[in-house]
Amino acid sequence: MRALWIGSGLFGIAMGLVFFVMFSVMEAGTPPDQRIPTVWKAVLCTALALAGGTAFGLLMQRAVQRMSPLPRGATMATRRAAAQVIRRRRLTGDPLVDETARIVARNSLRRSPWSALYSPMIVFLIGFTANAWSVLERFPWPEGILAVPWINLFGFAFFLFLLTATPPLTARERKAALAFLNTLDEAGRTGSGPEGDR
Repeated sequence: MRALWIGSGLFGIAMGLVFFVMFSVMEAGTPPDQRIPTVWKAVLCTALALAGGTAFGLLMQRAVQRMSPLPRGATMATRRAAAQVIRRRRLTGDPLVDETARIVARNSLRRSPWSALYSPMIVFLIGFTANAWSVLERFPWPEGILAVPWINLFGFAFFLFLLTATPPLTARERKAALAFLNTLDEAGRTGSGPEGDR
């Protein structure tokens, strides 16, 4: 749980920095007397960072509480092996890897659509819209490479990628988990385990 809130804090800090840079870039072409004072931008971005980090942490905490813990001794290598077990729908005969695969598959199906897809998609859509608006609002750009809104162009491409990649990846993960668990259930009913090559 501590690692979850550390990650949420880092997410909030990153969010605040992104908004601070975005506001600064948006004001690059305005006269100094019409710009938002730096202290107010810092206060606003700090508030956004706290709100975003807290919301992200609460959402992830609720999602984690519904998950079963992985077996003791499971490492990242174990999880990678478990992911292959789920995709191939064949157990390896390694008790740790096979049990990790079962738990990971069940946890994938326990995640609500809101925590797995809808909430991230809303965040991605907001980021995409904000960056698209910043890019279009300043177009055509003045001459000079420094006048090009590189940060907003990067954000536009990044959030567009997330919007197009997240739904199929999430759907494929859930479909693979369901198929794997159904294979185990069917093998249990027939008495022949889906064992892999030893």
